[in-house]
Amino acid sequence: MNAIELTNDFHNTSAKVMVRWGQPLSPSQTTRVRNKLCGIRTCQCGGTLSERGDQGAGVYVSADSTGQPIILADTPQTTYAW
Repeated sequence: MNAIELTNDFHNTSAKVMVRWGQPLSPSQTTRVRNKLCGIRTCQCGGTLSERGDQGAGVYVSADSTGQPIILADTPQTTYAW
């Protein structure tokens, strides 16, 4: 598992989440991250997880074939323990 921090530079918010690269986030992780980054339902400030701006170190948010959010990295990431 890898710990990453997603940000929303419009609302100046961030959310930490434990991920497995290329694996879908659980529904509870998805809800928690979206609410923490932007809890306004009608706001269109961000992407798939309400992230906005540079996520750093080659981290990308995408969706799998079922629409579940996944976190991708173009380079190996360091694993952090919180």
